[in-house]
Amino acid sequence: MSFSPELFTFLSDLAANNDRAWFTEHKRAYEAYVKRDAFDFIQAIEPGMLAVSPHIRCDDRALFRIYRDTRFAKDKTPYKTHVGLHFRHLAAGSDVHTPGFYLHLEPEGCWFGAGIWQPDPPTLARLRKRMIDDVAGWQAVAGAVQGFSWEAESLKRPPRGVAEDHPLVDFLKRKSLVLTAPIPRDEVLAGGFVEGFVARCRAAAPLMADVCGTLELGW
Repeated sequence: MSFSPELFTFLSDLAANNDRAWFTEHKRAYEAYVKRDAFDFIQAIEPGMLAVSPHIRCDDRALFRIYRDTRFAKDKTPYKTHVGLHFRHLAAGSDVHTPGFYLHLEPEGCWFGAGIWQPDPPTLARLRKRMIDDVAGWQAVAGAVQGFSWEAESLKRPPRGVAEDHPLVDFLKRKSLVLTAPIPRDEVLAGGFVEGFVARCRAAAPLMADVCGTLELGW
């Protein structure tokens, strides 16, 4: 199973015509090339994901809504021009700050993500304490996830009580613990994409297992 080229055509056209009248006229294409393909992908990866972890939810709730929340945004365009799929931990809640795996599809670039994005302060404090309490253990986790980049948004200064020369200062300053990797569009459209996505999840599993263990979630 793979995504169809029409998905990217639809998203490009939507970016050029981001209004309700155009979307209503082309909603059949959205249903066919975004929702149907996404739901087929979710179903196709489920067996492989169960082997990565039985605690990751693989159902239709993984697909983010295409409708933007414009209540407090300067940009009032009504629709997202990308597709987002977030495979969350079953026991950790249902918002974007839940540990999980992520797939981003956009004409300008596709990418994979894994970890926990901008958790609330108490959760982030627990993750930082885990690092401070076991520096070598965290270094082993970070060394076990190869072929990814770390999401870069960080504090300008170390958290209170952390020295500038702490061996993990770069990690302790991070607002998220997220791994990312670009995905070529040709791969998204190829027949082996399901296996490729699951392989990325497997490679990122040491981080996910550590985050979930720290937060007392099953893995």
